[in-house]
Amino acid sequence: MANTKRDAGYFNDDGSYFQMMMNGNQPKKKAKIEEIIVGKAVTASHCLVKHSGSRRPSSHRETKITRSKEEAIAKLENLKERLLKEVKESSSSGKDQESKVLSTQFRLHAEAESDCSSYKKGGSLGRFGRGKMQKPFEEAAFKLKPGELSEVVETESGVHLILVEDMDGVEKLGVSKMGT
Repeated sequence: MANTKRDAGYFNDDGSYFQMMMNGNQPKKKAKIEEIIVGKAVTASHCLVKHSGSRRPSSHRETKITRSKEEAIAKLENLKERLLKEVKESSSSGKDQESKVLSTQFRLHAEAESDCSSYKKGGSLGRFGRGKMQKPFEEAAFKLKPGELSEVVETESGVHLILVEDMDGVEKLGVSKMGT
């Protein structure tokens, strides 16, 4: 016997989506449509602080790193606060100027404080696509918009602050989240 019930979808004024059963008119599922920005590649810089539990607990600064993960996180949280304060104090000309100040200050701090060899380039990792970095790092970088600074990100290498400078191949996708 063929199923005579078919689903039809409808959008509410608030953007939510629901399906009604054609025979019976009872709501079946609700979903909220959200816009997600997807990039194919990002240009990013980072500041890495290693700790004793890092994959390789040594760097050009220290042959044996003994700081705890908590100390490394605190160091980057403090760095983020200083960066945001510096941006606020030195830019009153709008968003574009703030982004330039943040990029310049980030580069200077990465040169002085990062445990990654990219410190030589102000923490610049250049342009990279998906699948090229450790998963937590990649996920954080691709969630940021150009000019945004990440929260502290933990990877096997240590903890990072990430600054995305550019994103290529940007697409906006509508994604539904199912609910009741």
